Amino acid sequence: MEQGFTAWYRTRFSVRLGVPRSAGEDRSRLIRAIVWSVRDWLEDTYGKDASPYSVEYLNAMFWPKRYWNSWEMGGDLPKMTFVSTLRHARSDVQGTACSIRGADGEIETWACRVQERVMVMDPDESLRRFPRMWRTDIALSEPDDGAARHARSLVMDIAVSYRDERSGFGVAQDVPDPRPPRLLRFLIDNERLICECSSVPLTMMDLTATAQSAAPDAEGVGGVAQDGTRSRISAHDLWDIVSDPKRDVPLAVVGIDAGTRRPLIDVGALHDMLFPDMMVCVPRDMRAIGEIRRVFDARMPGSSPRADAVRVYAAHPAFPACDDDPDEDPKLARLITSELGRHPSVTRAQIDAYRSLTRSVADAADTDNTDTRTDGTTWRDAIWPPTDGTRTRDAATLLLRDLLEERMPDMTVDVDSILRVRNRHEETAKSVRFERQLKESANRIERLERQTERERAAYDDRIRDLEKDNDRLSRRQNQMDEERDLLERSMMRLRADKIALKGRANKAERELRAMTAQHRTAEVAPNGNGVTGGPGVTGMRTMADQNEDAQIIALLNDDNRRLEHEAREYERRMGELTRKNEQLRQRIMARVAGSGVAAELEAARGLLSAKLPAKLVSNSRVSNSRYDQDIVRFYETLYPDRISVHDNAWRTLRECVTKPSLVWQAMQLICTAVYDIYSTGQGSGNPGDRFRTYPDVGGFELAENEGQQTHRDAKFMRLRQIEDHGRTLLMEPHLRIGNREDDASLRVYFAWNPDTGRIVIGAIGRHLENYTTRTRKR
Repeated sequence: MEQGFTAWYRTRFSVRLGVPRSAGEDRSRLIRAIVWSVRDWLEDTYGKDASPYSVEYLNAMFWPKRYWNSWEMGGDLPKMTFVSTLRHARSDVQGTACSIRGADGEIETWACRVQERVMVMDPDESLRRFPRMWRTDIALSEPDDGAARHARSLVMDIAVSYRDERSGFGVAQDVPDPRPPRLLRFLIDNERLICECSSVPLTMMDLTATAQSAAPDAEGVGGVAQDGTRSRISAHDLWDIVSDPKRDVPLAVVGIDAGTRRPLIDVGALHDMLFPDMMVCVPRDMRAIGEIRRVFDARMPGSSPRADAVRVYAAHPAFPACDDDPDEDPKLARLITSELGRHPSVTRAQIDAYRSLTRSVADAADTDNTDTRTDGTTWRDAIWPPTDGTRTRDAATLLLRDLLEERMPDMTVDVDSILRVRNRHEETAKSVRFERQLKESANRIERLERQTERERAAYDDRIRDLEKDNDRLSRRQNQMDEERDLLERSMMRLRADKIALKGRANKAERELRAMTAQHRTAEVAPNGNGVTGGPGVTGMRTMADQNEDAQIIALLNDDNRRLEHEAREYERRMGELTRKNEQLRQRIMARVAGSGVAAELEAARGLLSAKLPAKLVSNSRVSNSRYDQDIVRFYETLYPDRISVHDNAWRTLRECVTKPSLVWQAMQLICTAVYDIYSTGQGSGNPGDRFRTYPDVGGFELAENEGQQTHRDAKFMRLRQIEDHGRTLLMEPHLRIGNREDDASLRVYFAWNPDTGRIVIGAIGRHLENYTTRTRKR
């Protein structure tokens, strides 16, 4: 119970549907019937004498149906205010409900709470009454015994408590009379519900014992019959109820006064006060009580009620079987004594003594001018029955009520406990979901790691295969390069031989012309006798020389034709080798692109920056050239589809003294910014201006061409001509930084080959000689 609340009423009993159906339908229909009983109770309490000011809150049907439908599943009722003109009170009513569902989705536990804040507004009173908060808790839970569970019944707990909201100056409202709440009557009167306690309907909790057995009829069950508002029962049936170990509530047998022939206490007041937490049985007459004593003593000596006393039989009795004589069995005697001590008796003398004591207290209260209570009764009326026979509280009933409250179990299920359980379930569900997510994440990470390992292994295999193919293709390309060099040297020798043969042929032709001229002169010139020379010895020698020279010329012409044929054959083979070399390069690029290495190269390129790695940071003229070559070779390998390094560039690199950091930055710019400029529009527009818009250019500049004076000098322009795949290129564009012959200056000359779509680097290092620098190297 919440701190500050005073317990006023508490009970427990079982409830089930009158016409059972399926288990799931029973549960929902049972909760719906209970919810509508609560609604009828609230409407009957606040709807009859509500003032016109609160009619608008009633909403024609008290609360809309949608609120009650949601209340069955666990919801809230909105706060409503009712003003009673008859009772001079104002009440703020608010309700809430919650439930716990099982694994099958059915409701296992349901609880609701109705809070009523009552404020007394009597204008005739001079003192303010403190508001009182009434709390009614209702809970449904599963029974503990399997039989009740099989019968599809639920255990219902009802607890009513109150708390005075003390603030400021005022007095508390009157202490409420101990009686069952009106809600209980609405639950019992609901035709769809059967409320039971120890398998006995609550409507049969008030019993009258007779001397003979009651015959079963249409209104009774077994030996129990209805007699007005009481149920008639025989002494034997009463013993069966008293000795039943499954009985959950106490049973009081009220004795009869031998003089007045009336019960020792007011049975109706006792029943109203303790219902349904105690069964009350009154013998019909002295004969009936004698029969009860005879039957009880025959079954268990000492267990019968006295005629001048009230005996209370505790719940869950355990009377031992009396097959043996207790006098001969000490253990059995102790068990009987212990069990009989659980069922006390209150004699008439004790009842009279208690009434006398309470009368003295009442007289003292009346003497202190506190005789009149706020409800118009006196303290004497509150504890002693008036002589006119009107029913009021009796001191004996209060005594039995105190005895009963000591044995009442606490309420184990309420709205707060269900909310705590639901919160724990939600936290547990969150933990389970979190653990499942962690497990799924761990499994996903493990799968990704395995997949990564497989991909890494496959990548390594592809890399090894590509390295093998690259080595094989490199060897093949080296062989073709060697064969091409051999052919070039052969062509150069053939050209030299051709030139030599042409020179010999020209010389022979000149000699032949000279000899022919001499021969003609000799024929027309006079001889020694003064006669023009005719055929003689000199003429004969000249003709022989001419024939020999003609033969030599013919041989030379044959050699010339043979050399020209060989030269054409060498040129044809050179062209075939060039085409094969280009095909091999295209195959290498296609293999690289198809194997996924291109994406990996792009990823590796993305990791590069314009800054040199720490391990290559150096500035020594002894080692700069070696590191510069390594850097250029690295970028040529990383960007084979963008750049090509000419043989002339490797020759110039051997003399380069520029520090590696500048060479690294220049190669990074060549492969990225410069390539983007020339691959898009092939360097159209102003490449220098476009180059300056790129980040990380540092102090580098892009020069597009040389000056006019350099263009007029054929020697300077021949220095800038390179051959690439059968095409003559002019490498005028160059990157430049610095203007001195030191390690902080660099020139990178290149040309764009539209056939291959690559930048051909022709020189790296010093400034190529031009018109301005013809007197210096840089």
